[in-house]
Amino acid sequence: MIATCTIEELDLFRPEPGGETRARGLGCSPLCVAVLESRGVAADQIPQFLRQQPLVDQLGSLNLGSGAARAASKWSDALRGKSVLVYGDYDVDGVSSTVLAMALAQMSGAARTYYYIPRRSTEGYGLHCEGIRMAAQSGIQTVIVTDCGSRDRSEVALAKESGMDVLIFDHHLVDGELAEADALVNPQIDGDGEARTLCATGVLWCWAAQSGLFPKESLLELVQLAGLATIADCMPLEFLNRELIRQGLDSMRRRPFGGLGRLISALRLEGASLDERDLAMRLIPSLNAAGRLGAADLAVNVVAQLGDAEQNVDSLMKVNQRRRDLSSQIADSLSKQLDTDCSTQVFFNPSWPVGILSGIASRLCHERRQGFALAASTQRGVRGTLRVPEGANAVELLKQLSDKLDDWGGHQYAAGFSVSAAQWPKVALGLNKLLSQVQPVAERHEAILYDPLRIEMDDLGDLAKLGPFGNGNPAPSFFVPSCADEVYEPLGKDGRHLTVNCRGARLLAFGGARQIDDAPGIAGWIYQPRINVWRGRRNVQFVVDKIVLGRGA
Repeated sequence: MIATCTIEELDLFRPEPGGETRARGLGCSPLCVAVLESRGVAADQIPQFLRQQPLVDQLGSLNLGSGAARAASKWSDALRGKSVLVYGDYDVDGVSSTVLAMALAQMSGAARTYYYIPRRSTEGYGLHCEGIRMAAQSGIQTVIVTDCGSRDRSEVALAKESGMDVLIFDHHLVDGELAEADALVNPQIDGDGEARTLCATGVLWCWAAQSGLFPKESLLELVQLAGLATIADCMPLEFLNRELIRQGLDSMRRRPFGGLGRLISALRLEGASLDERDLAMRLIPSLNAAGRLGAADLAVNVVAQLGDAEQNVDSLMKVNQRRRDLSSQIADSLSKQLDTDCSTQVFFNPSWPVGILSGIASRLCHERRQGFALAASTQRGVRGTLRVPEGANAVELLKQLSDKLDDWGGHQYAAGFSVSAAQWPKVALGLNKLLSQVQPVAERHEAILYDPLRIEMDDLGDLAKLGPFGNGNPAPSFFVPSCADEVYEPLGKDGRHLTVNCRGARLLAFGGARQIDDAPGIAGWIYQPRINVWRGRRNVQFVVDKIVLGRGA
């Protein structure tokens, strides 16, 4: 399904004449100049913007916080010859930081290295005393905690009482007293602004690079994990995170780490031309599926190449297909229900898998510009997810119901909550009332007026220098006006896709057949140019991102 907007909601940038001349003087393409100028970069600043700063230069001044030096001083003694447990989390950042910590432990001479990731549906996020007790009974001497742990005071205290060293590498905001670990590296405590943009894997990798404890060539391979997790956690793409992703992709294209190469092949991705979109749309959802529908152990085993590599990848592919099928079934069912009755914005089904609800809620929120809460039963009661459009604040909404919630937290547009089965009916009513009062602000959609026929393969290679694209550095979008002699042709066999032949260019409208047929009047198309690789052949595709409707639509 393709999003729509009206011409009144479109902020259209019209490039100044003479772009070709300016581009020749700057040594880049007119397309690149148009994008930079649309973002307010003056012509004399463009060379500096295009200049890539080496990652090592950025790490020199990076301040991860006071815990970094303590971790470096404790690391070798806590790892060498010891039995080590890496305790992680069930999303891709948790999986990636778990695999990275295991690799670093093995490089440091750990006698044995194990990992433990709690289950989303039964244990939930963070350290748990039961897991700590199991570790103590198994003879674990050192626990490395990744992507959680900063506030788990009682669990860390239990580990210390059991005689274990505890090293924590986290990136979550902290409120209240901190866990008293042997070392706690979390830039949110006292790191600098750049460090606070890192995901947990980024924190651990940058710490390892700064520490001087590990071979540089090994870290240049392991940076793949930091780049992968940075995209997965939607971290803001300032200079450091952009460089982590860029170098991670470069390394992954040359020689994928562990089992990533096998997964890339299974997904039929072109390894030599991988980009951040391939990771965000294909690789990361596949890895996330394990923790959403079962145990994230499967994702760890795939990435770290533990056990039967072929069987693990095959199992992960099946789990991901199941996630996609279930998500589509639930989303389609809710969409049909909302088409006939839009009075309810809170939905509950005891049989829904909790792990996939956030993606479905995000999809509904994006398509309908409304807030939605979806919830399902767990062993401990009811677990739900909340998504709201721009103009609302998910955390503030939950705060108004906090006296009825067991646990809650999140960000402005996305939050999660837990509630007892007894309190759920009251929470559902309260949420529905609050969501019905949300007045989303009018969205603005930025695009550059640019004829797709002017865009060639070399232009996209040049444009890639502005990436990687993502949170804080969005991929540029372009606009082409509709014309009277446009021709729509079916694409594929199921009737969901169309090609739009507009002004001599062929635009691909994936999942847009229904909206185009129902549109009251189309003023134009917001599109994104992409390099498509099929059986070794490369070509430029123009993919419709939004349908722009005429005035008054």
